[in-house]
Amino acid sequence: MTSKSIVFFCVFLHSLSSTIVEHDPAYAIFLHDSVYASGNFNYRVSHLPVPSKLNIPLWRSLLVDYDDFIVCDYLEFGWPVGYVC
Repeated sequence: MTSKSIVFFCVFLHSLSSTIVEHDPAYAIFLHDSVYASGNFNYRVSHLPVPSKLNIPLWRSLLVDYDDFIVCDYLEFGWPVGYVC
C-alpha cells in the first residue's frame, strides 16, 4: 500500500463520521437546473456543493500536497459526467 493510498483511506474513515447532510429532493432539482443552465460542469462554474457525508475541509487539508488536488473539487462539487479529454 502506497503512502497516497494510506492517506486516502485515513481521510475516508475520518470523513464518514464528521458531517451529516440530509437528502433534500428540492435541492437536487435546484442543483441540476442551475448546473444545466450554466452550460458547464459544476466544479468549474457554479460551485454548488453536492450533498454528502464527506468532511470536505478535512479532505482538502490532508490532500494539500497531493499531485491531483482537483479531486477535492470533484468530491465537493461532483465528478464531470460525460467528460472527454
